[in-house]
Amino acid sequence: MEFKVLVLAAGKGTRFKSELPKVLHKILGKPMLWYVLKSAKESGASEVVVVVGHGREMVEEFLKEEFPEVKVAVQKEQLGTGHAVLSAEESLRNYNGKVVVLNGDMPLVRSEDIRRVAETEGDMVVLSST
Repeated sequence: MEFKVLVLAAGKGTRFKSELPKVLHKILGKPMLWYVLKSAKESGASEVVVVVGHGREMVEEFLKEEFPEVKVAVQKEQLGTGHAVLSAEESLRNYNGKVVVLNGDMPLVRSEDIRRVAETEGDMVVLSST
């Protein structure tokens, strides 16, 4: 089954009190976003699109070095999660299949969870963590 993954990585992460974008903060030596993209890639997604915004240059540099195959969409103003998804409209314009939307600061999401969400029937499926 074909599906795409959209990763939201545009937020500032104000509680971190850092100029470094939240998704680039490291856990066990790797940026949080690295774990999310690794799982997205291993899930079997036909394409991964990453929405960047705050700290765009730093995130894009990381993507070029570690995941050059991903597409990048830009959220020019950080106006919330829904707006971030809308920022990827051009990248997904002619696609009429399933899209799994993930936050870039979810390093514990597993590839099998992404795949199961994509395979689940329904207009909308939500995977959450506590």
